[in-house]
Amino acid sequence: MLYLSFPIFIISFSLNAVWEYIHYPLYICPWPLKFCVLVSAFRDALITLVFYWGGRIFSRDHLWIFHLTCKRIVLLAGTALLTAFLIELHGLQGKWTYAAGMPIIPYLNIGWSPLLQMLLLPFLTFFVIKLIASGPSKRYLCFVYAFWAGYYDTVIDPLFHFDRRATVDALQLRPGESVLEVGVGTGLNLPYYPSTVFITGIDISERMLARARQKRKDALLCIMDAKQISFPDNTFDKALSTYALRVIPYPQAVLHEVARVTKPGSVFVIVDQFQENTFILRCLFKLVEPIKLMLGWGKEYDLRKLLKGIPFRIISEKNGWMSGTKLVILENRK
Repeated sequence: MLYLSFPIFIISFSLNAVWEYIHYPLYICPWPLKFCVLVSAFRDALITLVFYWGGRIFSRDHLWIFHLTCKRIVLLAGTALLTAFLIELHGLQGKWTYAAGMPIIPYLNIGWSPLLQMLLLPFLTFFVIKLIASGPSKRYLCFVYAFWAGYYDTVIDPLFHFDRRATVDALQLRPGESVLEVGVGTGLNLPYYPSTVFITGIDISERMLARARQKRKDALLCIMDAKQISFPDNTFDKALSTYALRVIPYPQAVLHEVARVTKPGSVFVIVDQFQENTFILRCLFKLVEPIKLMLGWGKEYDLRKLLKGIPFRIISEKNGWMSGTKLVILENRK
């Protein structure tokens, strides 16, 4: 029970802090904004923990949040609404009042915002915990990247900026060679490939690929899951992946597939953020990992552990500007 308590508290605190900050103008509160947000989020995170512990005792299952039956959903929702109602009744006795913009429930004289907060955020917290434990599903990633497709080039790319031309140059492509790009996304690397090579890009997001097709008309861009690449053995001369391996729930399976479809002696260039060796940095990354998984930004892996049992060998590593980011060149020695 205890090993789930910390991530539940951290995730719940983060979600409630965002909600409290956004909805703060709906209250007239005697305390400063930061104090009110932090204290309220801390209280609500503790309440979410009480919900978890109560469900654990009631169901005798410490993983009950992974198996939310209709009965459990109804009990949790009812408990959450009753808790929110009692908290508001107590708070309105002089601790805070509602601003004019707060929508009020008729007859109860209770604001809609706190009831929705207590009803929705515990479920969202448990969903994120399940997402972390099982890894994001393909359907969830498709949904997330359908959303990010419209903002990737202008918002996400600047956050993870790197020299794309130098990355493609690291492939040392020769005229007539074929290259596979795994997780081609919106095609930000496509303009840097020589016009004399044959480009194949795969991705699970159709909306991402639609944007990629606008950048390079001669590239073959396919909807495809990288853990099951539908090309014969030894098809490609080179392969590339930039910030894709970390968002895939099964990176080792992808490495196996890339090794299969690339030729012996071929080069696989990867740009990604890998697990840090420093204990403090690893802990910091672990704290924000739930939020990154929910956003579809993946998590850091230990590259050498991933490569165990796979015929790729590291022949070059170069650190990037961001912590843990590397440009890695692998050689296929099958």
